[in-house]
Amino acid sequence: MLSVPNQTKLKRARMQRIFFALIAVFAIYTFAYHNLSYGNAQPSYDLKQKNILHYTESSTRLIKSYTTGRHSDAHTSPRKPVTLSHLAEKVPDSQKSNSTSRNITIKVDKPKIMITTTRDYLCGDTRLGNKLYMVAATYAAAVKYNYQFVLLKDQRCIWIYVLKDLFTTFNTSVTYLPYSQIRLWRRVEEGPVNEYVPIQPQTINFSVSGYRQSWKHFQSEAEQDGVRRLFRLNTKYEIKANRLLHSARAKFSAGKDAIFIGVHMRLGDLLKPHRVKHGRRTANATFYQSAFKAASLHFQTDVIFVVATDSVDIGRTILGDLQTTHNVFWANGTAEEDFAALTKCNHSIISGGSFSFWVGWLAGGETWYFADLARPDSKFYLHHHPKEFFLPSWKPVHIY
Repeated sequence: MLSVPNQTKLKRARMQRIFFALIAVFAIYTFAYHNLSYGNAQPSYDLKQKNILHYTESSTRLIKSYTTGRHSDAHTSPRKPVTLSHLAEKVPDSQKSNSTSRNITIKVDKPKIMITTTRDYLCGDTRLGNKLYMVAATYAAAVKYNYQFVLLKDQRCIWIYVLKDLFTTFNTSVTYLPYSQIRLWRRVEEGPVNEYVPIQPQTINFSVSGYRQSWKHFQSEAEQDGVRRLFRLNTKYEIKANRLLHSARAKFSAGKDAIFIGVHMRLGDLLKPHRVKHGRRTANATFYQSAFKAASLHFQTDVIFVVATDSVDIGRTILGDLQTTHNVFWANGTAEEDFAALTKCNHSIISGGSFSFWVGWLAGGETWYFADLARPDSKFYLHHHPKEFFLPSWKPVHIY
């Protein structure tokens, strides 16, 4: 028989176990009700298959008696262990629907494929019109396939500076990468010269080569809108172009409803022997007489012809009497200034070539073009495709 002190110690230890067991039961009830009612994350281990507490046999019976609301002595037969599934039976059905854990999905955007114009074409020995074709085709493909359009960052490439000087978007929205980052990109070749070959989608970063001289590279409305935004003039060229048109209107005392027709005369390089031998024809006086007449008859208001050329003296000779019978205003600026002025006109008369194309395309409106650019018995005629170079809505003027 235990002594009185020992009995006291035993009772005190038993009461401590009961006290801590009650605290554990209260904590378990609180935890289970909170999770089953409000849909918080479930524990990582499965309480449905395990007893909640594992104390001595007597304390376990006591805990079970408290959970059922009926107290029993130490000799009461053991009841079913308290588990989360047992507690869930006491939760209202309206609250059970939120008892499942919430799966949170974090979406990480995949990096866009990058596309650029190859360095040898962008920085090569061609002029503004050709550069615009290359860049426009590449940019249109970026719009079409949701790629990121980038350009070369190279201090030795003067055409990057020309584009940034002429167009505002090249200073604000275009990303530039050093050549070391793009030199190993996949290269997509053009195919036959002046023949439309679509830029196919790729799975890795790539560069686009070739002159890409076809309007078919930017056929959709989204692609055309993108190219027009890309070739938006810088403020200084906008101002100069508007001043020029204002001066032209004042010179001929034309009203506010006067129509401006931009006329581009490509002469200089086309008059060289190797160009003539290759089969390139130059628009002559007959062409301009026909085009001026057609444009004048088309509009029933004052018409001002804003003329730009790379050879002013020859151009004046070709136009001849047209300068007295029509309102002709000469734009004697730089190539960039003339380009800006012609694109701000309402309509166009073009002699052919990439510079002429962009004058007509960016100006919009009606366009009359020299349709006999290639001599039939020449090498140039073999790879000249007028239907891919000139828009179907433009008006051809034949003189042969």
